Amino acid sequence: MKKVLFLFIILIYTSVSHAQKTSMDIRTAVTSHLKAMEAKKYEKALDYYYEKYYLIMSRSELLKELKEMDTNEMLEAKYKFSKIISVSEIITHNDVQYALVEYQVQVFLKFKNSVEEEVIQYVKKKIEAKEKNVSYSSKNKEVDYYRNSLAIVINTNGWKILPYSKKLAPFIKSMIPSMVYEKLTIPK
Repeated sequence: MKKVLFLFIILIYTSVSHAQKTSMDIRTAVTSHLKAMEAKKYEKALDYYYEKYYLIMSRSELLKELKEMDTNEMLEAKYKFSKIISVSEIITHNDVQYALVEYQVQVFLKFKNSVEEEVIQYVKKKIEAKEKNVSYSSKNKEVDYYRNSLAIVINTNGWKILPYSKKLAPFIKSMIPSMVYEKLTIPK
């Protein structure tokens, strides 16, 4: 009886340890991606994307858009204080692992002095329609807000990120098994 109990305890300990390590692996991959975005190391950040994402938008086009943000004539965008809010239970299907990750990024949009106040207010209202906790400093000409985002992470040979949004949902659904998509309980 003691041997059975001992084996049962070892089995539970092993499975819990494995789950914790897997969750840490997910957190490490997503955090590395977010830190690369904050540092504007876009090539490195895009290395963490799931390859099939580039069927939606080519890697070169996405990279071009990210770099264009850095040369915007009206404003400078910065991402800071990224953090992971939650990691779902891991779902395994046909030897591929999936999980849903929610993360938050603080976005700072600093407008250049040449931008008129009414343009800034227009942009601020557009952001407020989509985001919560938007603040504006007229002294600094800066809008900042927290953006919560979702990503499906997929492990075929290392964890990769598949950004999720309602707009992308039809494409995302075609990239992962429907059974997995349903189990991930993505907010509607």
